Amino acid sequence: MTDLKISRRKFVQSTAASMLMGPAICQASKVKSFRVKKFEPFSFVVMADPQLFMAGEIFSTNQLIRAVSYLNQLLPPFVVVCGDLTNVAYNDYGVIHETEVYFDKFSQMNSLIKRYDVSGNHDIGTPPTYESIAWYEQRFAPIWYSFIYRNNLFIILESDLLKNSSNIEELANKQMLWLEDELKKSSRAKFCNVMLFMHHPLCLGSVTETEQYFNIGIVKRQEILGLCHQYNVKAVFNGHYHNTAYVNDNGLEIITSTASSNAFNEPTDPAGLRLVDVYEDHIVHTFYGYSAMPTSLTFPVYT
Repeated sequence: MTDLKISRRKFVQSTAASMLMGPAICQASKVKSFRVKKFEPFSFVVMADPQLFMAGEIFSTNQLIRAVSYLNQLLPPFVVVCGDLTNVAYNDYGVIHETEVYFDKFSQMNSLIKRYDVSGNHDIGTPPTYESIAWYEQRFAPIWYSFIYRNNLFIILESDLLKNSSNIEELANKQMLWLEDELKKSSRAKFCNVMLFMHHPLCLGSVTETEQYFNIGIVKRQEILGLCHQYNVKAVFNGHYHNTAYVNDNGLEIITSTASSNAFNEPTDPAGLRLVDVYEDHIVHTFYGYSAMPTSLTFPVYT
């Protein structure tokens, strides 16, 4: 492939413009807390790795169209996209078209549905850089943030900083301090459930497994697990693996969804969406391949 790097001058110009005007498309920047006096159960959707144009432009675009079609049918209050939104590196000119298609297809999603993006390794790299993060945040969302819905706290983390932060250790430490502070505040706020979302799985089969490409290293894994148990986090949702995986660590669910586009083990572990039902003190979740997708949510918000 021809080397099509974005020049530093163009990068600085685009970043400066974003600081003046704010993100062009960033639903996370518009998040408002939504609390209710009396809890009512609800359902939402998790999807992972749309990764345009992995496995080809036509295939991955059609898969995203398919996902948006099912989202419009299910009509959840929001969907969380667990990373790898596009495929090529941020400084490859090919990402411009991939990003345009991503926003174009999601623009066809019902406006009642909010989209919360999570950064992945194909979005900002492993290790990430300040430039790759600035590029991502200008177009998609902050690399870490939180939102509240019906007395439940949803925390978005940047897992590339957990995987390898050799270039930007200071930023990685800042994220961990922010996470601990959010969790401390959550315990005082008495949320019904607290859930985390990131791209890389903490683990795939066991919390003591060795580090490999698809999981987080043991040191950071134990640090995150410790905080989750200390502050009663219910679940950590992930993607990246392009397969489903599940670990229950003393009540903490570590839930890895296969890709919404290019699942590696079709047809036994097909591409699709995860539907999550939220109760006052627990959650129930099921992953559905597109061909087996329900026609409605367990707890529809919009009727």
